[in-house]
Amino acid sequence: MGECQRILVVEDEERLRLILRDILRRMGNGYEIIVVSDAEAALTEVEEGGLHLLLTDLRLPEIDGVALTKRLVEAGWEGPIIWMTAYGCHRVRSEAEALNIYCCIDKPLRIDQIRGVVREALAEATTG
Repeated sequence: MGECQRILVVEDEERLRLILRDILRRMGNGYEIIVVSDAEAALTEVEEGGLHLLLTDLRLPEIDGVALTKRLVEAGWEGPIIWMTAYGCHRVRSEAEALNIYCCIDKPLRIDQIRGVVREALAEATTG
């Protein structure tokens, strides 16, 4: 199958962070799921390299998901980025387009939706 695809999840709410980790692990495909609670930890993981996809909440302590994305894009991130928000994706549509966000998902999250978007994003990233 090739190298293991590594997914970074950035979510400050512990319960949701662990649920997302479990949902993605149960997809199979040998994905490695890394979960962190804030943007600083995410930036550290990205610096270490080898990540294929970022799934981030937009409301985070200190540095929000939009600012995190801007920093990653400026640093050369090329993988798909998926945003999650409880405040409506329509509110960040222009920023999402400007930053070439793969997808924005409204909370509450649906398991089938998360799995589908992640599969599609990783498939496009490896073939595109």
